[in-house]
Amino acid sequence: MTTAIFTVTVNPTLADVSERYATYRGSIAVTAGDYVTAGGVVLSFAGKVPHAVKPVEVRIWSEDPADIYGFRYATGTTAADGKIMIFIPDNDAELTSTALDTTVASDSKIKFSAKFVKGR
Repeated sequence: MTTAIFTVTVNPTLADVSERYATYRGSIAVTAGDYVTAGGVVLSFAGKVPHAVKPVEVRIWSEDPADIYGFRYATGTTAADGKIMIFIPDNDAELTSTALDTTVASDSKIKFSAKFVKGR
């Protein structure tokens, strides 16, 4: 099987720009596949937000009560190469090389909030 793909969709009506930061909110679509390596799968904001630099903060969660997994964002060096990491709820261990659970692969309610330094 191929590597799972996580795709960001920004909701422009939820954008928030303060004096110093720009925060974008939206959803993350999942294409079923394998979670192939520890350290996460690439989650790119490139072309989705007007920033080339890495975000200063990203929060990821699911609004589906059936999805019991935890999500974390591992910052990359740019907006294009950060990674989404998935954790098992009982022991807070990251998933290893395995096919994504159908709970995650079919979850249409994975949301995010990403904060970038304004003007970069």
